[in-house]
Amino acid sequence: MKILFGIITPDFIYININNKVITNKRHLNKYISYKPQLIFFPKHLKLKDVISPVEIEQTSFAQKMNTKLDHLSSGEQQFIQTLYVLNLPQPICLLDEPFAGISPLLQEFLAQVIKQKAKHKIILLTDHNADIVNTIATKTLHLENGVLKEKSSNE
Repeated sequence: MKILFGIITPDFIYININNKVITNKRHLNKYISYKPQLIFFPKHLKLKDVISPVEIEQTSFAQKMNTKLDHLSSGEQQFIQTLYVLNLPQPICLLDEPFAGISPLLQEFLAQVIKQKAKHKIILLTDHNADIVNTIATKTLHLENGVLKEKSSNE
């Protein structure tokens, strides 16, 4: 994911998006958004600065719009960051461990949001929570000994 987003420079880059070859990593952010595992929002921001109240009205966050992000738990911050990145305009979204550290209720809510957003953009995610990923994935791949393999339907 870090190579796709341009954080790590590979020895050679050749990415084809809509029949357009991307060889310059600086052009990747036009097509790809990325939610890393680390917290990236500045500490002074409030919830209302990064997310619309409408998007979270069905969650406990609806009452916390004036709360500074650094006053939220790390799992809550990860949840908000994932929602933020899903709303960016890029047609491809990379999510690194979007379900890590968040409560089961927020995991279910987030799974539905991802499923909805996937109707209009490509979403690639990596997560250890196979149960929830399997409820939303249209294709599942496993990395085994450095080789990416498609998961068969009987696994």
